[in-house]
Amino acid sequence: MTGGASCTNCGETLAGRYCHACGQDSIPPETALASWHGHWQRLWRTLYALVLRPGLLTREHLSGGRVRFIAPFTLFLNIVTIFFLFSVVTEFRLQSFVNKDSTNHIDRAIERRAREAGVDRRVFLERAERRFQGVYTVCLATISLAGYTLLFRLFFRRQWQGFRGPFTLALHYLAFVFLVFPFFMAGVSAWARAGPTVVANATGLAVTFSLATAWLALASRRLFAERWPWAVGKGAAIVFVGFFLDNAMFLAALILTLNLT
Repeated sequence: MTGGASCTNCGETLAGRYCHACGQDSIPPETALASWHGHWQRLWRTLYALVLRPGLLTREHLSGGRVRFIAPFTLFLNIVTIFFLFSVVTEFRLQSFVNKDSTNHIDRAIERRAREAGVDRRVFLERAERRFQGVYTVCLATISLAGYTLLFRLFFRRQWQGFRGPFTLALHYLAFVFLVFPFFMAGVSAWARAGPTVVANATGLAVTFSLATAWLALASRRLFAERWPWAVGKGAAIVFVGFFLDNAMFLAALILTLNLT
């Protein structure tokens, strides 16, 4: 590194390849093939650890690792964004929930709000559809994230004294849920169209419950070396309570969407 060279990002004088102030790499440039390859490797390492090595990302982040893996909150937001990009496949859309609601509560609420707004029901539904994903993301990043943070703080209160650990684990758990479960949602939807809806929904619920419990149990084992009975028991309890938390969050997102449209 030549003497007097400055960081192109923050202007600090460089003492080596990486800026001591902002951490930017001075070589190679961002458009270099090697740089893109490095980003893909980082993405692959992160997703592999998230799905197949539960708890590793949380442990690495809490121990100070920042470079090898994508930051927890960035990972969470990006996966949720990708999840909504595939909402047509997973049928995670307001219209799908209206069609699946056997009680017609959602449909009646839409009809009432459309009359109050003085617009046609179809027009109101289209407006609400465009707003639903944004409102749901905000509710997810507040209600669900806060709820799971409190759950992890409660169940691992002896291992974690503060909220940094539970918050990080909550981010990784929700990222795992929104990365893996869309595939099962798409499969369940296809099965429900071709066969018995009740059986398909029950099977999908059982599979997702088992997967979530297994992920949490493995994360508990990796983070705290807990025995299997305790790890599985805590995982199942968290998933059970989380089921009601997620439904409450969805209801809040739905009510806010209709009221804000």
